[in-house]
Amino acid sequence: MIALPVAEIPFRRVLGLNQQTYQRLKLALGLQLRRQVFVAVCDDLVLRDRLAAQLQTDLAAGEPPMRLVTLRLNATQANPIAQMSDWIEQAREQPTFQIVGVEQLTRQPAAVQRQFLTNLQTFDRTFGHLDCNLLLWMPQPWFRSIRQSAPGFWQIHTGVFEFVGDPTPLQPIVEPLRPIAERSQPDLDTPESNLDAEAMLVPAAMPNRQQLEEFPAAAALIPTEDRSSKIAILPAKKGRLIEDPIAQPLLDRIEQLHQQQAAAETLAEAYRALANLYRDRIDQGDASDTTWQRAIEAYEQVLVWLPETASQWADVLNDLGNLHWGRSRHSDPVPHLQQAIELYELALYKTEQPQILGMLQNNLGAAYADLARYENPTEALQNAIAAYQQALQNRSPQSDPQRYASTQNNLGTAHWNLAQHQQPLDNLRGAIAAYSEALHFYRPEQDPLNYAMIQNNLGTAYWNIAQYERPQDWLRLALSSYAQALRYRTATVSPAAFAATQSNLGTACWHLANCTDDPQMQRSYLQRAVAAYEAAIDTAATLDSTLSFDIFATQNNLGLAYHQLAIDPHETTDDRSAQLEQSLHHHLQALQGWQNSPLRQTALDSVLQTMRSIYEQGGIYAQNQAFAKLPANLLPELLPQL
Repeated sequence: MIALPVAEIPFRRVLGLNQQTYQRLKLALGLQLRRQVFVAVCDDLVLRDRLAAQLQTDLAAGEPPMRLVTLRLNATQANPIAQMSDWIEQAREQPTFQIVGVEQLTRQPAAVQRQFLTNLQTFDRTFGHLDCNLLLWMPQPWFRSIRQSAPGFWQIHTGVFEFVGDPTPLQPIVEPLRPIAERSQPDLDTPESNLDAEAMLVPAAMPNRQQLEEFPAAAALIPTEDRSSKIAILPAKKGRLIEDPIAQPLLDRIEQLHQQQAAAETLAEAYRALANLYRDRIDQGDASDTTWQRAIEAYEQVLVWLPETASQWADVLNDLGNLHWGRSRHSDPVPHLQQAIELYELALYKTEQPQILGMLQNNLGAAYADLARYENPTEALQNAIAAYQQALQNRSPQSDPQRYASTQNNLGTAHWNLAQHQQPLDNLRGAIAAYSEALHFYRPEQDPLNYAMIQNNLGTAYWNIAQYERPQDWLRLALSSYAQALRYRTATVSPAAFAATQSNLGTACWHLANCTDDPQMQRSYLQRAVAAYEAAIDTAATLDSTLSFDIFATQNNLGLAYHQLAIDPHETTDDRSAQLEQSLHHHLQALQGWQNSPLRQTALDSVLQTMRSIYEQGGIYAQNQAFAKLPANLLPELLPQL
């Protein structure tokens, strides 16, 4: 690997606090102590680059001279240790590194962001193998997230140097950034319900699930006497578990401990080290069935050898539950989710510490919420709600506001999902209450994308409850929430989330137009719906990533909004013709996208409706012009119905 050259930008003297901070940083690096980990925080990327370049120059001119190698973080792998190791292997020297480019991760999928945080979390085990120093540059949002989500890295860092500067706008990212220790549950990115059949507005796909709280560090737990469990664990093994070159030293150690008839606690510690090795391998992207199984078996062996009075029971059970939860995303979801649920429930009997109980109950709720996707949704979601409510009793908003708010968001989503199956009004009110409570603990200036996510979820709950009561009141609240979300979910910062919320806003405007008697207000809401749908479609067209909503539903909905504007008796003839032309275009886009979908008939009915309106507006001449825009293979299907 070749060190990244830093552009030679003329360096202007940094005044005030920045000058003092720079001198302290230069002095700390100039001491050339080994295995130091420094963090430099700077939101102004131009200033950051100048500081990095000047630091490289000043240290090289020092006495003795010091080599500072600048690397730009590989945003697809997000592994600083691997990048430094590759450079050292090729260059055969151990310099001091500075790594820039953490801000690029904001453009990456959530999985890559989680991978980066996981790599930092294991820094205390991996950085010790290198005989070098590290200066890691990052903006303020990532600095706050790392403090919360990577305590392993935070414990070994040597110092923090914060520079003052205005944030630099980022380029578009694929999805909202959520680098927090406990991930929130699904982002409700599209209203879904049984919509007005006459209107034919089509709901988009259900939201995706997010990760639950992963692999927390062991905590001091209250020992318990009860060791009964329904969980099947392997018998104690007295030999090599498997042949694995990387794990072989640990396997040899375990075999030796068995031969020496070592104490159970010693064997449990050895098996846990082996389990952590496989878990780390999974975190780094090895999702093979073999690695999953080895990790699970190793944790099961920890449970075999762990003494009854050991304080780690709840922690190990939670780790094993997380592995089963993670594996449910790759194969056999139901049995693995059921196993995770049993493990979390057993762990609840192994501790009395509120912090650990809250974590376990939150994870239990997430596992039940996932299970609802596959079987018995009503029962599973009821269990998820009960678990989240229990978690909130152990999560104080004063002592742990971030996790408290995250669990409130999870609870809101569970209520929203249950509302699609039973007692919609009660559950939607529950969702609104939970989302509203969560909002109290997210500051948009500090965590804008999570704040916007919850505003979006709240808007969706308002939209949903408007289908049952007080539509104008609830829909106006939905519009307000979506507007708040869009203040931070901009097309520049978060285009995929921006597109999803714009699509939601369009649907809410359309419904508000249809429950408004004032013709002028109705027209205004329809125009807002058109603008929102067009913004969603235009932005989605610029993205390569998978969208969280059905873009063809948005196309069809836009066609309906144009059609409704066109049949307004106050419209001029020219405006009607243009709007009907737009309506036909977007319905045809939806029809093409839904060729192999049950929703194809919905789009076809929309095309027929628009073709009839074109005939009523412009006669046979206008209809013949419209026919020229239809795919030839569609004519035999449409002509008999016109």
